[in-house]
Amino acid sequence: MDICTIPAGFGAMVQMYIAAGNRQAVDLSGQPVPWLGYPFVEFLSKRLSPAMQMFEFGCGNGTLYWAGRVGNIVSCEHNRAWFDKISPRLPDNAQVIWAPDGPEYEATILNTGKRYHLVLVDGIRREEAAATALEALTSDGVMILDDSFRSEYRPIFERMQFAGFRKLEISGAAPIHNNYDETTVFYRDGNCLGI
Repeated sequence: MDICTIPAGFGAMVQMYIAAGNRQAVDLSGQPVPWLGYPFVEFLSKRLSPAMQMFEFGCGNGTLYWAGRVGNIVSCEHNRAWFDKISPRLPDNAQVIWAPDGPEYEATILNTGKRYHLVLVDGIRREEAAATALEALTSDGVMILDDSFRSEYRPIFERMQFAGFRKLEISGAAPIHNNYDETTVFYRDGNCLGI
């Protein structure tokens, strides 16, 4: 049974309890899930395809989860210990690049020389990462901002609106913490997610 198909209720609470007990974002069978709100993960998972290329600022169990649903995923990570923990677990279609905290971090996406259908901004330096990500999106690409309820991310909303993007805000229960998360998808007409 896929726990993401259960509305926020008993099933989600059981998964949150298990995830919190393990301090890992995992499903009931112990498989990795993103540390993002369950409604968002379900929304996005239904729209992904192996033809998509994804970039992620900040790596983790989500990297492992998304790798099973897109053609290729590249993540950037600033924490060397976390990078060393996640890197050996990656499948062939996933890569994590270590970059220190600073301008090199957000430049990682441009240094790959690729364009991405999906860019998930979920690490450090989110305002700078979001600005740089705009340059690396495909023409049908979308940018995703986690924890978008935080007031310090309001400039990202303004930048994306100025660049012609609309927003879809999705909130709900998330793994590990017994609270709600909000994730925003910034998109344009003709986007890869069909929204």
